[in-house]
Amino acid sequence: MRKGAKVMKLVGIFFLVSLVLILAISCSVRAPVPDIVPEPNQNSEEEPDIQEPDKEIVLQEGESITFNRPDYSQLPENIKNWLENSSRTFLGHQKEFEGKTYILVTFGEKKTGGYGVDIKDIVFENNSLTAIVELQEPSPSDNVIQAFTYPYDLVSVDFTGFPVVFSAYGDMEYIFELKGVEELKPIVAESEWIKIFGPPPGSVNHAGFTVEGVANVYEGTVSYRLISRGVILLEGFTTAAQGSWMYFSFDIDLSSVEADAKSEDFKLELFSESAKDGSDMFKVVIPLKLK
Repeated sequence: MRKGAKVMKLVGIFFLVSLVLILAISCSVRAPVPDIVPEPNQNSEEEPDIQEPDKEIVLQEGESITFNRPDYSQLPENIKNWLENSSRTFLGHQKEFEGKTYILVTFGEKKTGGYGVDIKDIVFENNSLTAIVELQEPSPSDNVIQAFTYPYDLVSVDFTGFPVVFSAYGDMEYIFELKGVEELKPIVAESEWIKIFGPPPGSVNHAGFTVEGVANVYEGTVSYRLISRGVILLEGFTTAAQGSWMYFSFDIDLSSVEADAKSEDFKLELFSESAKDGSDMFKVVIPLKLK
C-alpha cells in the first residue's frame, strides 16, 4: 500500500508540472492587444488628398453659355470699383478675375428712371462670347422717377480666355466699346461724351501737367484751351475716337506761359467742335491753380 501511494503521488506531481508548462507556452504566443483599435471600414493611416485635374472647357459653335448674375454685396472689391468707375459711361466691356469672366454693360448717367439694361443670352461663336443685350428707354407717356439713374447689368461665366463682343436690340441697337485702355479710371470731370481722369480740379505743378481721359466725339478730335482772365494761354487738340470710347493722354507744358499769367487761377477747357458751325460741344471745364 505504501508503494501504491508513492506512485500516485508521483503521477500527481507529473500532472501539475505538465499543466504549468502548457499554460506558460500558451501565454508566450498570445498576440498583444493594440492600444487603439480602428473602427470598421476605417483606415489606420490617413489617405493622401488627391486633387482632381482642371476640367477643360469645350465650347460648341452657337452654344448658349450658362451665366450667373452675382449679387452686388458678394462681388470682389476690384469688381465693385470697376463697376463704379464705369457706371457713368455708356459702355460694354469685360474683366477676368479669379477664374471668372465678368461681363458688364453700363447705360451711363440718365436724368430719369425708365431705362433698362438686360443681358439676355451669351453665345459662343467665332471663338468669342457674344453678349446679347436688350436696351430699354422710357416712352414719353411713361410715368418715371425724376432723378439721376445709372442702369447697368453685370453677369459672369466660370471660365476665362475668350473675348466678348456685344449685340444690342430693343430701343437702341449698338453698345460702345473701350479702346486703348483695359478699364476706366475714376472720372474727375466729364460731359456726356468726354470723361477726364486727370488732372482733378485744384492745384497743378508750375512746370506742367498731364491730361488723360476717354472720348467718343465727332471725328475723334478733342480740342483744349488753357484760359486765364479770359485770355487763351495755350490751345491745341488730341485724338480719341468716334463710334467707340478711346483713351487719350497728352502733356501741357507751362514753360512758355508768362510768369504773370502763372500767378493767376486758370481753367482747362476740353470740347469737341460742332461739324455744323464749329461751336463748342460736350465741354468739360476744370478749374486749376499753380502750386
